[in-house]
Amino acid sequence: MALRHTRLYALSIALVIPGVVTAQRAVHIGAAATAATPVGEFSNAYATGLGGLVTLAYGNDNFPIGLRIDVANARAQGRAVAGVKSDAINLTSVSANLIGTAAVASLKPYLIGGAGWYPYRETEDAKRKSHLGINGGVGVTVPFPMLGALFLESRYHRIYGRTATKRYVSTSLGIVL
Repeated sequence: MALRHTRLYALSIALVIPGVVTAQRAVHIGAAATAATPVGEFSNAYATGLGGLVTLAYGNDNFPIGLRIDVANARAQGRAVAGVKSDAINLTSVSANLIGTAAVASLKPYLIGGAGWYPYRETEDAKRKSHLGINGGVGVTVPFPMLGALFLESRYHRIYGRTATKRYVSTSLGIVL
């Protein structure tokens, strides 16, 4: 009987300790699948694009504000406008963001926002264009013992160009370790 309790106790520790250690760590890395949906006039020429995101976050559960650096890329296919089809566009972003979190039971909702560099290339262009932009949104993190945490977020991006502003909403589902 005592051996059985010892095994149960050891199993409990093995499941709980990695989650506690992960929660106390200050630096986290993550990756996500992303869908980028053009908004406004930008949506007339391009459809939703798929891509990925890699993130490096600094922060822990003892402080509600954190910093996150994101690199994302998505490829959106062109649409026909007045009989002329736009070529695809590769949207890339490198952004620095502040995150404000609140713990609600085991869920961790957060606000995210920041500024970044948005290089993009429309496939008919020989040269990549680069502009500054901003982003902001909401997300939620769900912890998983021994795995890290899953996150789901949605952000609005606004790229300030010389002649036009490009806007899109990115939705990401990923894992943070």
